[in-house]
Amino acid sequence: MRAGKPSPTDAAAQRNSTRWPDAALLGVSVLLLTVFVLRALTGVAGASAQRLCATWISDAIVLSALVVCARRAARDRRDRAMWTFAALGIASWGLGNAYFEHSLAAGVSLPNPSPADIGYLAFYPLVYVAVIAARRRGGVHLSVGLWLDGAIGMAASATLAAALVLDPVVQATAGESLAGALTNVAYPIGDLTLFTMLVFTTATVGWRHARGLVLLALGMMAFSISDTLYLVQNANDTYHAGGVLDAGWLIALVLIATGAALPGNRAHARLTRVVAERALVPSFA
Repeated sequence: MRAGKPSPTDAAAQRNSTRWPDAALLGVSVLLLTVFVLRALTGVAGASAQRLCATWISDAIVLSALVVCARRAARDRRDRAMWTFAALGIASWGLGNAYFEHSLAAGVSLPNPSPADIGYLAFYPLVYVAVIAARRRGGVHLSVGLWLDGAIGMAASATLAAALVLDPVVQATAGESLAGALTNVAYPIGDLTLFTMLVFTTATVGWRHARGLVLLALGMMAFSISDTLYLVQNANDTYHAGGVLDAGWLIALVLIATGAALPGNRAHARLTRVVAERALVPSFA
């Protein structure tokens, strides 16, 4: 063995030493998420526990996910752009959510739009870039057939989301100011765009061997679904902070952080042009 070249055992030990903080953060996040879900389902300890979960426990999970993604971006040059923008999106959403939840806990009535909306809405362009970086990272030549597969999936998901979400949200804008109405409509459009981008990317890239990318996509999809359910509940005035729905965003963050903590898999850079899972999106659509 040449001098200065680490042995396989030393290299493995170094990788493990750099990843144990991620595992610890994920363990804490899962524990806190379990507490959050159990409290939301049982209502134990009343309003004080609800406020604690909606504020500080949520903040801790957001911070853990942010740190794990930032660490992955710092050590992985190949996927740096994807995880950097994922981390920035989490940071933006986390700041908006912290302002929103802590204001509600303090009894402050927020206008529409409020400063929290800046953080929430900035999440979308940041994660769009992360999804684009993930697609470019797949290294797949997009033939006409793959473009059509992605377009079919996008059209189907857009139709479904528009039918279920846009109508009640638009109706809820009645009586709002122009800024408030535009803010309300921006969320379903942002979620619809994110969801269709994920469908298109899955249809064209497949991500057969990319576990981190799969979890990133699942996390962002869970984010989009949670946002959509919130918009419908908020339009019907049935949303309650700290409830079960809020766990959806936190689950999404844990999924994204888990994807960032997994070791990189170089096999996904050599995906074949046709893999079985690419047929799922157009077939389902």
